[in-house]
Amino acid sequence: MHKNYSKYYTEFERPPFAPTFYPTEEEFADPISYVAKIKPEAEKYGVIKVKPPTSFRPPFAIDSEKFNFTPRIQKLNQIDALIRARLIFDAQLASYWHMQGYTLEVPTVDNKYVDFYSLYKVVMETGGADTVSAQKRWSYITKKLGFKQQRTNKIKTLYFKWIDVFQKLINQNGDDEENKNGGCSSTTNGAESGQAEHGRRHIPQPRTKSMAGLRLHAKEKKTKTSDPMDEVVCKKCGKGDDEERLLLCEDCDYALHTQCCSPALSNVPRFEWRCHRCLLASIKEIAESYAFHDAHTSYNLLTFAKYANDWKQNHFHKNPLEVPCEEVEQEYWKDVIDLENTVVVKYGADLAVSKVGSGFPMNGYDFGGKMDPKEREHYANHPWNLNNLPILKDSVLSHMETGISGMMVPWVYVGMCLSAFCWHTEDHWTYSVNYLHWGERKIWYGVSGDEGEKFDKVMMELVPYLFERQPDVLHHMTTTINPKILINKGIHVYTVHQEPGEFVITFPRSYHAGYNEGLNFAEAVNFAPADWLRKGRLCILEYARVHRNCVFSHEELMVKMAKCATKLSVNVGVAVHEELYEIIIREKHLREIITSKGITESARVEYEHIPDDFRSCVICKTTLFMSSLTCKHKRLVCLMHADLICSVCHTTNLTFNYRYTVQELNYMCDMLTYGICDYPTWRAKLLSVINTKNNDVKPTVEDLRILINVSKARHFPQCDATIEAMNIIKRSENIMQTARALMNRRIRTRNSLRKHANEYPADIKDIEKLEQSIEELPCTILNLEFNVKNYMKRIGDWRKRCSQFLMDAVDCIDRYDHYIDLANKLIEEADDFNMLDKCRWLQCAQKVLAWVPKYKSASKSGNQNTVELDQTKGRWKLRELAELIGKGRSIADNDVKFQTEIDALDVMLKTGYQNEYVAQTFLRDKRNEGTGMEEAEKLLATFEVSDWMTEEYTDKFRSEHKLARNVYDTVQRLKKNENYTLKSLSDLLFKIGKSFILRNSIIHSDMKRIHDCIQYFCRYIGQMFVPSASYYNIVEILNGRDDLTELIEGVATPLILVDPLSFCDNWTYIENFESVEQLTHHVDSLYEQQRRLIITLRKLNEVRSIGEMCLCSGTKDMDNSVICCLLCHAKFH
Repeated sequence: MHKNYSKYYTEFERPPFAPTFYPTEEEFADPISYVAKIKPEAEKYGVIKVKPPTSFRPPFAIDSEKFNFTPRIQKLNQIDALIRARLIFDAQLASYWHMQGYTLEVPTVDNKYVDFYSLYKVVMETGGADTVSAQKRWSYITKKLGFKQQRTNKIKTLYFKWIDVFQKLINQNGDDEENKNGGCSSTTNGAESGQAEHGRRHIPQPRTKSMAGLRLHAKEKKTKTSDPMDEVVCKKCGKGDDEERLLLCEDCDYALHTQCCSPALSNVPRFEWRCHRCLLASIKEIAESYAFHDAHTSYNLLTFAKYANDWKQNHFHKNPLEVPCEEVEQEYWKDVIDLENTVVVKYGADLAVSKVGSGFPMNGYDFGGKMDPKEREHYANHPWNLNNLPILKDSVLSHMETGISGMMVPWVYVGMCLSAFCWHTEDHWTYSVNYLHWGERKIWYGVSGDEGEKFDKVMMELVPYLFERQPDVLHHMTTTINPKILINKGIHVYTVHQEPGEFVITFPRSYHAGYNEGLNFAEAVNFAPADWLRKGRLCILEYARVHRNCVFSHEELMVKMAKCATKLSVNVGVAVHEELYEIIIREKHLREIITSKGITESARVEYEHIPDDFRSCVICKTTLFMSSLTCKHKRLVCLMHADLICSVCHTTNLTFNYRYTVQELNYMCDMLTYGICDYPTWRAKLLSVINTKNNDVKPTVEDLRILINVSKARHFPQCDATIEAMNIIKRSENIMQTARALMNRRIRTRNSLRKHANEYPADIKDIEKLEQSIEELPCTILNLEFNVKNYMKRIGDWRKRCSQFLMDAVDCIDRYDHYIDLANKLIEEADDFNMLDKCRWLQCAQKVLAWVPKYKSASKSGNQNTVELDQTKGRWKLRELAELIGKGRSIADNDVKFQTEIDALDVMLKTGYQNEYVAQTFLRDKRNEGTGMEEAEKLLATFEVSDWMTEEYTDKFRSEHKLARNVYDTVQRLKKNENYTLKSLSDLLFKIGKSFILRNSIIHSDMKRIHDCIQYFCRYIGQMFVPSASYYNIVEILNGRDDLTELIEGVATPLILVDPLSFCDNWTYIENFESVEQLTHHVDSLYEQQRRLIITLRKLNEVRSIGEMCLCSGTKDMDNSVICCLLCHAKFH
C-alpha cells in the first residue's frame, strides 16, 4: 500500500455525522410521505438515521433457539481495495499457471524478490508491454522496481514468461480460434447456448445484491456428449492421433494436443487441464468471492451469541460491553491492512425472511417469539414493518407480481464484532431501510447519490486492475476503502451510528459501507417511491455499461403501472407518465435505426411470459421487454447492440421482435394522461372531445371509452357530457355491429345457390347507409371507416366492369363461352366482397392469440373449412394451427392486419414445436427422472406461452406436473402438520413412484427415510408387546416395582425367570381405566410414590455392607468384582 494512504488506516479519522430525524406520531404513520418530506435535506448525506417515536416498540418475533443459519466467513485483510487488487492478481496468476501444469515460484534478482504485481502495474501504467518494448523503456521499468539497470533483460524475460501470456488471456473474451462458434460471430458466448439448449444451462446466478461467498454452487462439469475417443480430435490441427498427448478439457468437450497449446506443453499436465475459455472463466471466478466463503458450522442465535461475545472478549481482552466504540473503529481499520495477522470474523448476512423468519411479526406466520396477540396484530400491519414497507400504496414495487428476495422480501443480518459490509449501492439504485432489532451498534459510512459517478471514477483510478477484470466489482459487496481517502479525493463522506430500535435509510445511488461493533440482529429491505423512477431508468443504462444482470425489467414495470393508471395516485401517475414518455421516445428512435438497416422480418413476442434468464441481451445482459433482435442462430440482443448480434448473419436473417407497436405505446401514454387528471381537467377534456368541430380531427371511440373508464374509476360525478359520451359510444357499437352483419352477407348475384340459408343478401343501399352513418358520427372508429370506403370503391369498380361486360357480350354471341368464363370470374370476385371467410378466420386467430387456460366453449360454425378447437381440452394441435396459418395466407391479399396476425401465429407455432421437442427430450431422458418440483416449475413456466397447444409430450408433461404438484402439496401438508401414519406414507410413496418428476428425487428419499423410520418404530413397538421370556411384562413395567418396601426393610427378593402372561393378559389392568388421562394420572402418582421410596432406599443402601445386599449373603471373598446399581446404589458381587 502507498505510504500516503497507510496513515489513514493506522490513525483513522471519523467522518462527520449525518443528521438524525425525529418524526412525530402523525408523520411516522406514513413512511413514504415522511421520506419524501425529509428527502430535500437528507439526500445529500446518502445515508441518514430515523429515530421512531417512543411508542414504536415492535416485539422480537423469533425464537432464538429455532433460528438456524450458516454465517459467512470474512478475512478482513483481504477486503480493502488497495490490498485486494494485489491479492487477487497473485491468486489469479498462480491459479493460471497451476492449471497449465506449472508451479509459480516467485523469482529473486540480486537476492531480492520480484514483485509480479508491481511489475505488471508499472508496465500497464507505462502503456503496456508492446509500448514499453517499442519505446525501449524496460530499463525504466527495472529502475522503477528498484533493481539495477543491468538486470533489464532479466526483468523483461520474467514479464514475458510469466505475466504477458496471462495478461493476454485475461484481456480476451474467450473468442480465440479454439473457441469460435462455427455458426455465429466471435462475440457469441455461453449465454447463447444457455438459451438455445435445454438441460445444458448453467445454474442461474442470483440477480439481487448479496455478499460474495453466499451459497455458491459447485461448478457443474459439462456432460460429455460422446464417449469414443476416436470422435475426439484436436481443434487446432484437426487430427485425433497421438492420443497420449491429446488433452480433453475438464469442463467441456474441447481437445488439444500438448504441442498445439499456446504456449506448448512439454508433458501432459498432472492436474486438470482446461481450454482457454474454461480457463478464463475459472480464473475470473476467483475475483467474485475472494476472501469470502460460507462457514461449515451452523448456529442458532444463542450459540452464535456465545461465539461472538467470546471472540470479542478474546480479541480485546476485556468484557465485550466495556470496549469503547472508538477503540473498535480504530481496530477495524488497522485490521483491514494488517497482512501479518489475518482477522477472521463471521457474519450471518443476506438471510431471507421467507426461509429463516422475520424479526417483525407477520400475518400468517409464527417464528416462535412470545408476544401479546393484540401487539402481534398491531405490528404485523404497521407500515414501518419491513415486510409491509415495499408494498405500500405509493411504493412502485407494489406493482411487481412476485416478491424479489432482498428487495421486496426482507433479509436479516446477524453480526458480530468487526463483521463488515463493503461499499455498494442498492439494486436498481432503490431506497433501502435497515432496522436494528437488538444488540450493539452498527456503524455506517455513506456517500450522496449525486456523487455516485464521481465515486466510481475515484475507485477506478485507485484500483484499475479490479475494474479491468470485473467492471461491476462494486456491485458484489466485496471491496471497501478508507473514507478519509475518498474525502481527500473530493468526495463527501458521512457516518451514522445506528442504535437498537433505530432505522437507517439510504437514498438512490448512494454508496454505503460499514461494520458491526458487536453482536446484533438487523433487518433490511428496499422500497421505491415515485421519485425513484428516473434513477431506476438511469441505473439500467449503467448496468448495461458494466454488463450486469438486471433484477427485473424496468420497462415491464412501467407498462404494468400504465395499465392500471386509474389506480395510481396523481403523484405516482405523473412520474410514470414522464418515464413512459422517455422510454417511448428512445424506443421510437431505436426502431427507426433498425428500419434504416433494412431489417424487415418482425414478430410480436410476449416477454412477460419468458423467464428473465432467457430474455437477456447477450452483450449487455439487460432484461429485454420492449424489443429485441434475433439472428438465425437464436442469438438475442437489444436494439442498442444490433451491430454486434452476428458477423455471419445478413440483415435478411435478422428478426425484429417487439412487445407493443408504437401506436399501442402511444395509446398507453394517452390513457395514463387521462388517468392522472382531476375532475375539472377531465370534464374539460371530455367536452373538447365531444364538441369537435367539422374541420377538426375527430377523436376515436377509444378516447371516449378511456375518459368514461377514468370517470368510473375516480368516482367523478355524472354530468351531461358523460351521458352524451356514453350515447356516442353506444351509437358507435351499434354501427360496428351493423357493419359486421352487412360485411358477412353476400351481395346479390344471379346465382341464388350462392346464398346461405337464413341469410339475407346485402344491398348496395345498405352499404351506402352504413357509410353515411359512420361519417355522421362525432368520433372515428379505427379501421372501420377505411374498410367500408375501400369496400365501396371495389364494388363501384366491379359494377363498372360488369356494365362494360354486358355491353360487349350483347354484340359477341359467337364468343359465348369466353364471356361465360368472364361472368363466372366476376361472380367469384363478388363473393370475395363479403369477407365472411376473413372474419371467421380472424375470429379463430383471435381465439388463439387471446388464449386463456380456462376453456370457454365457442359456438360451432357451419363452415367445415374452419379449423375447430380440440373439443377434449379446448386447445389446438400444431397441425390445426399450421392449417389455420395456411388458410390465412391464402386469403390475406396483402392485408396488413392479416399479415400481422399470421406472423404472430407463426411465432406461436414455432414456439409450440420447440416446446413439444423440449417436453419430449425431457421425458425421454432418464437422467431427468427425479429432477424435482423446482425444475419442473421452471420448465412449466417456459410452456406457459404454449398453453394453447395440445400435443402428446406436452400433455404428458402437464399430467406429470399435475400429479407431481398434488403429491408435493400432500408432502408439504404432512410436513407442516407433522402427523404421519404408516399407511399415509405408504400411499404417498406409491404415488411418488408413479411420478417421473419426483421418483428418486430428494423428496422421494426424504419420505422413504421417514417411512423406514416409522416402520422400524412400529416393528420395535410390536416386539415390545410380543410374548417373550422376561422378568417383567409391559404392564408391570408401566406400574413400576412393587418390592421397594421389602428392599427398604432389608429383605432381598431374588427374581425368578417366569413364563410371561399371554398377550391379552398384558392389557388386563389397563382396561380398568376409562381414559388415557386417568391412566396417566395413575402412573404419575405411582412414579411419585416410587421416587420417594427410591430416595429412602438409596440412602439406606449407601450405609449397608455388601453382605446385607448381595444375594450370596456375603459368602464370597471381597475383591474388585463389585458392581453398584445406578438407581438404588445397592452393591452386588
